[in-house]
Parts: sequence; structure tokens; C-alpha cells
Amino acid sequence: MTKGAVSQWRRVPADRIGAVARLTGIAPHDLDPALPPPGLAEAQAPLIDDDAARADKARRWLEENREAIEAHHRWVEQHGLPLAKYRMF
Repeated sequence: MTKGAVSQWRRVPADRIGAVARLTGIAPHDLDPALPPPGLAEAQAPLIDDDAARADKARRWLEENREAIEAHHRWVEQHGLPLAKYRMF
């Protein structure tokens, strides 16, 4: 980014917002109002970031829903797959 190029911008290009925000200390939302306000992105971001926590959450979900899953499997064994006659494979 040269000073001459920046001086010709009517608005900050989307691919430059991060760099401009870091260099100037201006919040990205202030550079482009279409971006979420400060704090909103973090609040909406998933709370689970690492693989171990994600795997633990999946394991707990399976434990909590084991009874319903087993009931579904029993129903399918007894009645067959729903809409199986329409399957092409």
C-alpha cells in the first residue's frame, strides 16, 4: 500500500480492512459498517475451538442420546428404512 494508492480510495477495500485497522487502531466496523460491531463476532463464534473439546462434546451428545438412537435403530430393524422403496441404490 502506497500513500498515493491509499489517498485514492473512496472506501477501504475489503482485503485491506484488517491491515488498515491494525495500522491505524480504527475498528474494522468503523472502516466498513457492513462488518459486525466489535464484540459481536466473538460472541457469535463457536465456543469450542479445539479438536479434543469437540470430540468430548460429540461423545457426551452420543451418551445423552443413546436411548433415542437405539430406539430408532430398533424401529428401522422392525419396519425397514422409511421411503426405502424410492431409493435408487
